[in-house]
Amino acid sequence: MRSQTYRIPGRAYERPLVGEASRGRLRLHTSDQLVAYVSASELSESLDGCHAASSMSPDQAHRLVAGVGQRLLVSLRHRLLFCPIEKNAMTSWTRWFFDLHGKPCRDGKDLFTSLRWAVDQQELPMLQALDELDAARAIECLSWKRAVVVRDPLERLLSAFIDKCVKGRQRRRHCPNFRRKPPASFRAFVDRLTPEDVAAGDYHFRQQAQFCGLSSSGDAGQGAPSKKLLQSLRMVHGKKAQWKPWTGPAQLPRYTHVLRLSESSFEQQVLGMARQLHIDSATLRRLMPNVSRKHVWHRTGAAKQQLRWYTRATAERALALYKMDYDLFGLPRPSQDAFNATLEPTFVGQWSQY
Repeated sequence: MRSQTYRIPGRAYERPLVGEASRGRLRLHTSDQLVAYVSASELSESLDGCHAASSMSPDQAHRLVAGVGQRLLVSLRHRLLFCPIEKNAMTSWTRWFFDLHGKPCRDGKDLFTSLRWAVDQQELPMLQALDELDAARAIECLSWKRAVVVRDPLERLLSAFIDKCVKGRQRRRHCPNFRRKPPASFRAFVDRLTPEDVAAGDYHFRQQAQFCGLSSSGDAGQGAPSKKLLQSLRMVHGKKAQWKPWTGPAQLPRYTHVLRLSESSFEQQVLGMARQLHIDSATLRRLMPNVSRKHVWHRTGAAKQQLRWYTRATAERALALYKMDYDLFGLPRPSQDAFNATLEPTFVGQWSQY
């Protein structure tokens, strides 16, 4: 009997193919050693009633999953898809999805290692662990919840800069245009940032609209990334990493929860979603960065530092580069008058005090 394998970190599930699932059982094993049997009902119950993609051809399902689902995290128990975006509380949310699938992560380094493994091996909690037809059914299913955390682009840009362009090791991996030599100031960094960098560059500086098919490539209006950008993406995210613009309709209107990290009501937004999903309070403490761990290893405090780093000219350029995010998510634009026109830039020697 042919079988389809479903994996979680360090483990793998096998179940009979579609049509035989109702009388089959999932087999849980580690390496070559059989560990246990578990029921196949969770998968079938989660996708019960999801017939929107049943008429898709394998090629159509592949294009949908490759264009929209490459980054999506899935919880079958909660019938939930989540779009993780770097610098948008991604660490806290991704940790929760790993907890759900039996691999709690001790710290950020452990989480990053687990995430890289899950991506490379196509294991849960990545949606791509599922058969492409099942993954397409989950994406298209109207009864499933979809969530994404978005953030004020200026705040996110500053957070990414402090986190990825100050430290030498992080800078060499992530900081666009300054991987070899640090920028003299934040203003110098923003001046060198290009539309190509924010459309198809490092994930920490990319427009949020470019993730998970939230917008279509036609809306974004950008071309293919350069060879240099592709090389840098693969250096950080593995040899298989590639930039694939989504050419279908924008997915954002289908998201049931667009949670705004920069707003004071963020915790209440998460609580409202949690009540719908029947998530317990202990899990909530892992979800919400403001009340979970006081010292996340790469937290930068950017929300309170914008007036210290942005000049009026720097803010104007950043607003232009990330205009699509403000438009797509309906985020309020900060007034340029709020920034000091004569503010001196923060130089390399001053970074340590922040």
